[in-house]
Amino acid sequence: MVGEVIRLEIPVYLIWDILLAWGMACTLFGIFTAVWPRRSIGFYQWIMRLINWQVSPIDEAREVKNTRRFGIYLVLLGIATLGALFFKIKGI
Repeated sequence: MVGEVIRLEIPVYLIWDILLAWGMACTLFGIFTAVWPRRSIGFYQWIMRLINWQVSPIDEAREVKNTRRFGIYLVLLGIATLGALFFKIKGI
C-alpha cells in the first residue's frame, strides 16, 4: 500500500540491550583500533582478502595516524552511548 505507515512495536528492554551491546562493541573495538592501529589495518585487509579484494594504504604513516584517530572517536561514541544509557537521558 502506498503511503501506509507500518508501526513496529519494540519492547524498551530490547532497545536497552541493543544500545548496551552497541556501546560496548564501539568502546572495545575503538580501544583495539586506537592502541593497535596496524593490527586493525591488517584485520581489515584480511577481511578484504576473504572476498578476493586487495587493499593497501598509499601513505602508511598517514593511514596509521588516521586509524588511531578514528579509534579514539569510536571510543568516545561508545562512552557517549553507554553514558546515555546509564544516566537515563529522557527521549531515548
